[in-house]
Amino acid sequence: MKALKLTFLFVLLASMALPVGLASAQDEDCSGIAFINARARASVAPNSAAYGYVVNLTNEDVVLTGGASDVSEVIEIHDMVMEDDVMVMTPLADGLTIPAGGSVILQPGGLHVMMIGLDGELAVGDAFDLTLNFEGAGELALTVPVQDISGMMDMDMDMDDMDMESEDGDMDMESEDGDMDDMSDDMDMMSDTYSLSTIGFEGCDSVVLGDFHADPSDGEVSGAYGYVLNFSDEADMLMGFSTPIASDPQILEVMTSVEGVEVAANSAFVFSHGDWYLWLGDLTQELVDGDSFDLTLSFANAGDVTTSVAVRTPGMMMMDMDMDMDGDMDDMDDMDMESEDGDMDMDDEGEMDMDDSEESSDG
Repeated sequence: MKALKLTFLFVLLASMALPVGLASAQDEDCSGIAFINARARASVAPNSAAYGYVVNLTNEDVVLTGGASDVSEVIEIHDMVMEDDVMVMTPLADGLTIPAGGSVILQPGGLHVMMIGLDGELAVGDAFDLTLNFEGAGELALTVPVQDISGMMDMDMDMDDMDMESEDGDMDMESEDGDMDDMSDDMDMMSDTYSLSTIGFEGCDSVVLGDFHADPSDGEVSGAYGYVLNFSDEADMLMGFSTPIASDPQILEVMTSVEGVEVAANSAFVFSHGDWYLWLGDLTQELVDGDSFDLTLSFANAGDVTTSVAVRTPGMMMMDMDMDMDGDMDDMDDMDMESEDGDMDMDDEGEMDMDDSEESSDG
């Protein structure tokens, strides 16, 4: 396989609902609402935010309308959008609709759960209870860990001097500065298995797949991404995968090929841009936005699980700022952020100061 030269840009996925498919290792119906990787921003300010992945693997639309917690007075669902080069935070008065078979990402700089009127500091290492209300599905109880979330990121990694070569299926990456095989060890955002909280999925005791999608490509390679939910009381191992549209399929952690991926018991594994993903090498056909193809994941315990993969152009929002590998903001001077009720400042650790912003449940 010839050497590839890539410019690898970490981007912020735009706030959007994503159509997804559902596949299960079980014959019976295995559906519900899943909240993956719940986490909240450490804060000493009056407000904070919680994030995660929300996946609606049911046949009905649901609406995330808000919630309740003992650590804050008000829980609202907010979005952040660019208006005239200004990042504006706004509450969603009608809630956030997650369509049937759809998912959304709650993340810094986009859709998020806004926690208004904290009753005290949220320190790294703490955890608190949060109940989210889904109109049409009920309440979802979460235990949310508090983390040092560095906020919106645009890690502009120039890979022009890096050669990525594959021999016998192994991916290696080197730069003029030396070996970068352990690059992922330096990135705090990377994780193997995420927490999983659900509504429904009664009787599910095996692997469920959701929201598998791939990037369009008119070349030789692409990538596939999605959620693996393990409802078993035992860990399972993804041993590999196959698809008729690629003759060189590999599981990659950032840029390194791995032989398998362990999915912990009652947890979720996420394949996403810039992290773990499924490398579709030596494509046998062009991948066009709107097309789909079959992908079979092979697990040690669950066996083969086949899902339909949608080809779609990822929604992206480039932020005009730089962040080093430790998550420190280098240049935020040109970034102006405000809420509808006041100005918001962001410090060099990615924290949003909203001292001049007074928010209420009325939005």
